[in-house]
Parts: sequence; structure tokens; C-alpha cells
Amino acid sequence: MKSDETLIGLNASAKHYCVCFFISEMKSDYCDEAYDRIISASVSDDELFNQIKLLGYIKDEEKKEISIEYGEYNIVSVFTEETGCYFKK
Repeated sequence: MKSDETLIGLNASAKHYCVCFFISEMKSDYCDEAYDRIISASVSDDELFNQIKLLGYIKDEEKKEISIEYGEYNIVSVFTEETGCYFKK
């Protein structure tokens, strides 16, 4: 189902950037390149991949959050020392 693949792609995107920035402490260029390799291999629908890539993400350094909004979806991945990256409800 298309909506399931969209949600999986959005979740994977938010989690990737959370791990890349806050756990691995990498820079934007590296995280973007790694994202392209990982997501293009895991999302079978090229159109969906391009839509997710165009959306981008919002990085909040202070709260250590990555958020992505798309239609009815608002995905937020948060980093804490205790739990690593997790999804905020």
C-alpha cells in the first residue's frame, strides 16, 4: 500500500538524520550522501523517494530533534543519551 511505504520512508528518513547528526555527529554533506545511498536502495518507488527528498527535514539542535512533515504525517525523531533516537508521539 502506498501510504504504508510513505510512512516507512518518512520514518526511515527521520531516523537516519537523527542517528547521523546526533549519534554519529556527522556534517550535513555526509548525512545527505549517506541518505541518498540508503533510501534509494530501500524505497522501491522512485517518485516517492524524490518526494521525500524534496521535503527535506527540520533539525533542531537545541531539542536534538529531526522532524519531517508531509500531508497528514508529522514524523519527529528525538535523540537522548539514555535511549538514542526514538520517535516522538
